[in-house]
Amino acid sequence: MEEHSVQDLVGLFLQTNDLGRLIEKAAHVLKNPLLVCDTSYHFLGWSDVSGVSDKSWLAGVKRGGWSYELVSLINSLDLDYTGKEHKTQILDSINQESSSRRMIGTLCMDGAHLGYYFILEENTPFDEIEEQTCRQVASVLAKSVSGARAQRLPGGGRSSEGIMLDLLQNGVGLTAGIGVAGQDQQRQVVSG
Repeated sequence: MEEHSVQDLVGLFLQTNDLGRLIEKAAHVLKNPLLVCDTSYHFLGWSDVSGVSDKSWLAGVKRGGWSYELVSLINSLDLDYTGKEHKTQILDSINQESSSRRMIGTLCMDGAHLGYYFILEENTPFDEIEEQTCRQVASVLAKSVSGARAQRLPGGGRSSEGIMLDLLQNGVGLTAGIGVAGQDQQRQVVSG
């Protein structure tokens, strides 16, 4: 089997904006299936699932998102949403359809939370994957997700969905985001 390194991943990143190809290469580097989703848990891409036996993982890929129960569990985890630390959590079996563990980490850039990455412990035990490798892979994926997010917006502007996500997650003031005038209106919109 061909060895894949973080340097190979960085080289591919410099050649392409194709998130799918980057995820596939990252999965080879991590020697396990990999999935990337945005902050709303909508799947942005995943590696090849042809060798995956975990029914819950396969159902999520087919659905394009995790179950409500798993999302609720993820929201209760102590993860780093700033990018200042590289925190991951390992989940043991999440339900009866899932026998494999998952490693979950956040994708952050410049203090902004962009999404999550999920590694399925299918081929290589997590203790054989260096934390530095996970950190480097997460950095490349975050940069790619950040670039893909900016490309979707015409003229580099912000979409209403992006503004709403920022408001819900980061508490960005409405006057800074969309220019609503007046303190009372701002307070009513935020709390209502």
